[in-house]
Amino acid sequence: MYKFRIFFVLILAVVSTHVFAQDRMYKKNGEIVEINLIRLSPSEITFKRFDRPDGPEYTIPKGDVMKIRYANGSSDVFEENNDRIGVNDEGRPVAPQHFVDKRSAPKDQNIIAVAPIVFTENGHGFGFTYERTLDKRGWVSLYCPFYLTYSSNNNSGTSGTQSTDNFFNPMYYLEPGIKFYTNLNSLNRMKHSLGLNLVLGLGSNTASNYDYYTGNTVNTNSSRALVGALVGYGGNMFPTNHLYLGYSMGLGMTYVNDYGGVSHPVAALFEASIRCGYRFAKTAK
Repeated sequence: MYKFRIFFVLILAVVSTHVFAQDRMYKKNGEIVEINLIRLSPSEITFKRFDRPDGPEYTIPKGDVMKIRYANGSSDVFEENNDRIGVNDEGRPVAPQHFVDKRSAPKDQNIIAVAPIVFTENGHGFGFTYERTLDKRGWVSLYCPFYLTYSSNNNSGTSGTQSTDNFFNPMYYLEPGIKFYTNLNSLNRMKHSLGLNLVLGLGSNTASNYDYYTGNTVNTNSSRALVGALVGYGGNMFPTNHLYLGYSMGLGMTYVNDYGGVSHPVAALFEASIRCGYRFAKTAK
């Protein structure tokens, strides 16, 4: 019985070591990937994903990787013509309890982007977005789009007479909110995100009313103001450390829907956009 207990404890120790020991690879684009390192050459890194030990081997250029932190706490830091193997930032041998990770991810990731294509429930247009990370790892961001959209109305008259008056109907949107990334540690180049935004809208609307006495259509322009909320999904790509490409779509509803000072029923909100921008990412020193 005593021998059986010792054998069981040894098996448990081996299994737990296999389960919990993993290496962590920090890529220059901000990705953090848990891996089992297989081979490290002067130009390439070969590994298996920690969550797929029986999966395929991956090989990437060493130049794409900033650092590998091993399960024992030591690190290999890769810099151009100055690789530091098994040391900390001061060049000294690392003890696991003394290792301080200063290079885990880029910081101050401000992203400014242009949205040349935007669609809302009001029509189509363009806009700008600003994003700033709120945590050290980059999982949560403050996200604030600003959009201008417009629509055109074609109105028809009576007695075979057609009117083709077009109305601009501009609508300005400011949508401050929070954005949550869901797969930063994935090898997938597309980083998915979910968000919740407050929607503030201000613009004008043209309503067409038919006058039965004169037989004419009367167009009335009035101001419009709305307040609502939007739940959105986004796709985000970082082909380089600074280039940003993305798209988003969202659905929501209004809480305030005012036309010319008159409150109207709750209305649906819709938003879709394509963005291209620049990320001001710095690496901790």
